[in-house]
Amino acid sequence: MRARLERFWFPAWPAARLGMLRILLGLYVLQDLIRVRTAAHTLGTGDLKLWDPVGVTTLLDGPLAPARWESVYDATIGLCVVFIVGAGWRVIGPLFAGFLLFTWTYRVSWQMIYHVHHLSMLHVLVVAAAPAAAAVSVDAWWARRKGRPAPAPSWRYGWAVRLVCVVTAILYCLAGVAKVQLAGWGWADGHNLLDQIAYDGLYKGLLGRDDRDMPSPLIVYAFAWPWLLGPAATGALILELGAPVALLHRRIGYAWSVAAVGMHWGIHLFMNLVFPYPISGMAFLSFFPLEKLLPRRWRGDGEES
Repeated sequence: MRARLERFWFPAWPAARLGMLRILLGLYVLQDLIRVRTAAHTLGTGDLKLWDPVGVTTLLDGPLAPARWESVYDATIGLCVVFIVGAGWRVIGPLFAGFLLFTWTYRVSWQMIYHVHHLSMLHVLVVAAAPAAAAVSVDAWWARRKGRPAPAPSWRYGWAVRLVCVVTAILYCLAGVAKVQLAGWGWADGHNLLDQIAYDGLYKGLLGRDDRDMPSPLIVYAFAWPWLLGPAATGALILELGAPVALLHRRIGYAWSVAAVGMHWGIHLFMNLVFPYPISGMAFLSFFPLEKLLPRRWRGDGEES
């Protein structure tokens, strides 16, 4: 049993898998930072009564001066670029994670919660604590120039990828638990889902400001064929509560990841609601052997699970 647990938590996976996870995760976060940069820069320029610090921002005496906040935000973007290329990792990895945690926390300290950053932030914290620049990085290139051998597959690289998978599964499982706590097992009959679709559609129809805030045209089918929502709700509940099963075998992880992406696309189609990280599939990269995206000589060999 102990040996089995050790293989689960500390799989001997290649450094390239962790390195590719670092790069792809960093690219996603970079576009996320750039996408909301203009809106983020306006924080603190309006009503300061909206300041309601949470998390690490409670250590501040008050909101930052707008110019200082802009500098912190842009520094986070710069650190993200270095995070992606993997230079000076022992310093840059933790430093970027700290800046990103402060940046996203500061953004939600103005009485507006942005849930879309939570999972990617947790993934960054895990990757930043691991030797994620041992391969496919500037640091790795420099090490080869100095004659150091390429790193062999090891638990030192596998544990972080596994932990990212575990974090993802736990968050989805908690979402399922929340549904059961809110409405009991009756949530699976679809009535609560229909109520959520109706509320969301009504809210967007009355208060939507542009096409992104408008109800989905497909919302009419939810009311025309409400019997479809029972299987959809049941499937979502099974997918979320059963998320830990995806950790048992790589093929189960593949199937669960694809199903989770499909669920998010269904939410988008019927509710015009987008969670960019999971709907793009980026949230589930850790379930796949990412080193296979590289030329064979850069991959390394690792055990599958």
